[in-house]
Amino acid sequence: MRPGLRVPRAAFFSLMSVSSLFASTPAPAADSCAARKLSILTWNVWFEPLEYSTRVNEIFRQCSVLKPDIIAFQEVLPPFVQALQHEAWASEYAMSDTDGSTVNPYGVIMMSKLPAVLSAHQMPSRMGRILLTADVSIGEQGGGGGTLRVGTVHLESLDNPGYREKQLKVAAEKLSQSSTAILVGDFNFCSERSWAEGRALGREGRANDSELENDVLKRVLPEYVDLWSSLRGGDKGYTFDSTRNGVIRQYEQMRYDRAMAKLGEGWKATSIEMVGTEAIEGQPDWLRPSDHFGLLVTLEADG
Repeated sequence: MRPGLRVPRAAFFSLMSVSSLFASTPAPAADSCAARKLSILTWNVWFEPLEYSTRVNEIFRQCSVLKPDIIAFQEVLPPFVQALQHEAWASEYAMSDTDGSTVNPYGVIMMSKLPAVLSAHQMPSRMGRILLTADVSIGEQGGGGGTLRVGTVHLESLDNPGYREKQLKVAAEKLSQSSTAILVGDFNFCSERSWAEGRALGREGRANDSELENDVLKRVLPEYVDLWSSLRGGDKGYTFDSTRNGVIRQYEQMRYDRAMAKLGEGWKATSIEMVGTEAIEGQPDWLRPSDHFGLLVTLEADG
């Protein structure tokens, strides 16, 4: 990525109108093989201009080291996509967007090293939010005709639980077409407090008595397991954490970013970990690659 990357400020809070421009499209794929183990990275990469080039370079560096099989990015700007085209490690992936046309002013993208079909699906939204899915060949394991369906979302921001529930219902319906599926991304609500409550804690040191929005997952995705809770037990797992991330200027601790899995027979989740938690080498101690930490999930076939 070029150090002088410029980010258009006008992109940040505009709304995006999703159209048929982004249709269901087969992606150029890697050599077909039965996957026995695969990794999925989800990361909200933060569209703010603060040290943008430095932060994106670090995100790219970490991806080149981790080499996840599937990558889902949220809050992606067109320059981010365009810079990806010059990264050697990224040439191994099929991409949902190669010129930034689907993330104008910002949006989500998916990348896969495995044979995949990438598709976009509209959702009810006032902020241009969409669902992306990747149908990934995983051989005979896991049912679903040897296909894992991975979805990624950036659910409606701010105090919009009604929209988020509608968007989750779209995701549930689209993912139901495979018996082995995982939904990852920035859900914009926490597992232990509502959005409004989290904001109130930051502003005034008190909480609201609002209903826990996280309960929507039991209603809309009853077959799915929250992998962080399942694999990490009592670890709070805050992916947006001002006590660990200096780019967040106001107190806030929320587990916005999730990996929800419905694993068919023959597959299991073996690990989940955060990425982007450390300071960027050679930069101020407070600087992180994003205001969100990413999540890296590993799935393995039994036997």
